Amino acid sequence: MKNYLKLISIILISFLYGFNIDLKAQDIHFSQFYTQPWMLNPAKTGFFNSDYRIGLAYRSQWRSVTVPFVTFAGSAEMNREMKGASKDLLGIGVHAFTDRAGDANFTNNNIGLNLAYTFGLDRYHTNFIGFGANLNVLNSFFDLSRMRFDNEYNGGALNERFATTNFATFDFGMGADYNFIPNDRFNLSIGQAVHHLNNPSLTFTNYDGAVLARKYVSTFSATYTINSKFQLFPRAYVAFQGPHQEINTGSFLRIKLDKDRKDKHAFYMGGWYRWGDAAIAVARFDFQDVSIGLSYDINTSKLVSETEGRGGAEITLSYLGKKSGRGHKRIKCPKM
Repeated sequence: MKNYLKLISIILISFLYGFNIDLKAQDIHFSQFYTQPWMLNPAKTGFFNSDYRIGLAYRSQWRSVTVPFVTFAGSAEMNREMKGASKDLLGIGVHAFTDRAGDANFTNNNIGLNLAYTFGLDRYHTNFIGFGANLNVLNSFFDLSRMRFDNEYNGGALNERFATTNFATFDFGMGADYNFIPNDRFNLSIGQAVHHLNNPSLTFTNYDGAVLARKYVSTFSATYTINSKFQLFPRAYVAFQGPHQEINTGSFLRIKLDKDRKDKHAFYMGGWYRWGDAAIAVARFDFQDVSIGLSYDINTSKLVSETEGRGGAEITLSYLGKKSGRGHKRIKCPKM
């Protein structure tokens, strides 16, 4: 076991410090970050206790200040349990998002493919380490006709020059994820990922210095069963991207609603804090294999006087499915 932990430590440190950080763009984010695991770490792809998973998310932010930032995201994953005593898992997934903001309808699109392989490290199926990678196509565009510049207000002509108002480029990332699942009452997951390894160029002009900075993401999650009715789900997410950083921590309390031994209906309530930015109230309902989540950001940043605390609303939908004729997997993967 000590050798496994040393291996994991070396991998995670390599991801953290093995690459130089460039400047200066920043990715989108969701408050319910755990519902879109491909955004956190491609190594999480396919690591769930079912045959396939579908996830959808919608977010609207800063409606009280300007034209709101509106983000849609969706993903679909499947896994295959490999033959052998270790019970390895092969995961594959597709994902997409679109993000639009401002008067010029500035839009970022992403569509991509995730691939992951999770190794069982012992015959008791308690320790797993996964490695994953993703390949994405990024597209950005804006509507120049909806923009107004200083000289136009003085009766002058538009003299801004853009090489293009619509471009596309490739992007890829990689990650590792360790899971410790000693029993049905407790599990622990620690992951590290690096996104935008190739620093894709993001420019509408001929300037070649505008690149998407590498993003370093660390995740921690656990599940602790208090008793037959209550469970705790602490989560933490830390990201560094160029000069930006994001730290999001919090927990769910899960309340089982079934009165018998079945566990098909549950209600979650909890809160997160995105440091220096927002307090987040979250609720979720599980109905058999369907989960619906609602959250709202209460702004605590320097914009609080303009927003009056109003941040962003978010709704998510997840579905776990099983192929007909197949039973439960022996690997008790943690809930997201």
